[in-house]
Amino acid sequence: METVRCLFIPTVSDNLLIPNAAIAEITNNVDPHPLKGRKKVPEWLLGTFEWREQVVPLISLEAINGEEIPAPTINTRIAVLKAHKKITKMPYMAIVTQKIPKLVTIYDEGIEHLGEDKEVKKIEAAHVLASGEPAVIPDLDEIEKMVLKHYT
Repeated sequence: METVRCLFIPTVSDNLLIPNAAIAEITNNVDPHPLKGRKKVPEWLLGTFEWREQVVPLISLEAINGEEIPAPTINTRIAVLKAHKKITKMPYMAIVTQKIPKLVTIYDEGIEHLGEDKEVKKIEAAHVLASGEPAVIPDLDEIEKMVLKHYT
């Protein structure tokens, strides 16, 4: 029986399901520094912040999906993700979460793909039931490509 330690990362409309190995840290919310000197920075690229002596781009998945950027609350956190491609210009990127993420162990028989009735957006790999809870598996490669296009 295979297991994967993951985090449910709450956004306004979904719970993201991300493997624990892809997450560097969950940290408190910060006000990002705006990106200066770049043309046409998309709204979803909120800016950067310093984390462990690194400058990390901060993104809003809600804005990527065409939704309004939610106002921060006392429960807003930042999930710092490890870059998939091991890019030296951007070893980390971060997403804003709406609540404190929850650690969960997913068993191979505990994940079920939801049918075609769910619209899969550009940054989503799949909609699933994970341990009985609906979740979205984000397409981290696609998100990384989008951030790299505008950040580096």
